[in-house]
Amino acid sequence: MSRMEGQGIERSEWLVAEARAARLDVRQGPPCQAISGSLPVITAWEVLEHVPCPRVLAGILASHLSTGGILAVSTPNGGGFLSRMMGPRFPFAIAPEHVTLFSIRALRRLLKEAGLEVIRLKTYSG
Repeated sequence: MSRMEGQGIERSEWLVAEARAARLDVRQGPPCQAISGSLPVITAWEVLEHVPCPRVLAGILASHLSTGGILAVSTPNGGGFLSRMMGPRFPFAIAPEHVTLFSIRALRRLLKEAGLEVIRLKTYSG
């Protein structure tokens, strides 16, 4: 894989078709099914909250990072101000799609248990 190439994994058949129409290398399946080899960067945008066992997924993703690789994650802040104020009306408390919402503390712990070091963490909801 050259510097400008990438691979994707997506559950949605429609999104896979759209990505392939744009000539992107995207496979359909669960988040970790098609990962192979060692990768310098892995992104998991809005993924961890959807899987029944995020601890297992974090470990799998970490195991596929090359030495010094980066795992970039985005997930709703389930412990932020908005979440605490809105409770079950929190817009990201979407059952059954969102299985787990992470606080910053819980996300840090999850990543640390997967053998990863958190370099930077930013939240937009406190």
